[in-house]
Amino acid sequence: MSASSAGTRRIGGMKWWHGLVCGAALAWMPGYALLIGVLLAPVLILHILDFRRSEEMARILAPYAFAALIHPFHQLWSADGTLDAAFGILSDPMTSILSWGATALAWLTFEGGVLGIRLWRQYQMTRQKAEWTARLKALQEEWGDEEPSSPSPPVGAGATATTTP
Repeated sequence: MSASSAGTRRIGGMKWWHGLVCGAALAWMPGYALLIGVLLAPVLILHILDFRRSEEMARILAPYAFAALIHPFHQLWSADGTLDAAFGILSDPMTSILSWGATALAWLTFEGGVLGIRLWRQYQMTRQKAEWTARLKALQEEWGDEEPSSPSPPVGAGATATTTP
């Protein structure tokens, strides 16, 4: 068995276990599963829409989203984790606004960071180009004001010499 097929087999097994754990959570703790599903829906939507950067985005979104889940989880814990308590917590619009707002803030932080890095790199490249241009100008002044000319191709190197009578 090759290493790639073993890795594929392991990933398939992991998906099976994830499905089993999610099914058990839905059966034993439906209130918590409902609360997690609704309040983390924006994270799932962002994961689906921007799958190229999902791992990096998850590192940024997770602390914000989980911090917003603490109070609703505490309320649900106090109400014995029932499904009715979960519906009651979700019926409060501030719960969804705070949770989804935290996810939006995390997304803005991520995108702002990416934009900041791109702008910084652009600034560095512009500065480097200016330094190289100044150095090139200094070298041209030192060695003379001649512009580098393109060398003429040698006769017989791909071109035939023609003679006219």
